[in-house]
Amino acid sequence: MRLTIAMIATLLSLGAGAAEFPKPTAMTNLNKYLANFPLGEITAQQVLLAMGPPKLTLELSPTEQVWTYNAPLMDDGGLVYIYHLRDGVVVDVQTRNGITGTRVRTASEIQRK
Repeated sequence: MRLTIAMIATLLSLGAGAAEFPKPTAMTNLNKYLANFPLGEITAQQVLLAMGPPKLTLELSPTEQVWTYNAPLMDDGGLVYIYHLRDGVVVDVQTRNGITGTRVRTASEIQRK
């Protein structure tokens, strides 16, 4: 499912969350990013404002979505960031190798340790 203009307008009209969205850059330390990502605090609006429209969206249920973004300064290969949203809030962040599709790490895995 792709984000429609109406969906984007709705997201932008919602209030922002309390935490600041940690936007990844080409120099982002992946382990630190995932270890420190404020799960349950970042809203869909914050992701959209910081990252722009996702490259791909998947609706898992009426209240759950997955948004994917290529790592900054990389094309279709390289690292892919996957934000899992539930009720408009990021509940997990996953990274995948964009070439092989192999899952690298998830924020929830790292933060449980």
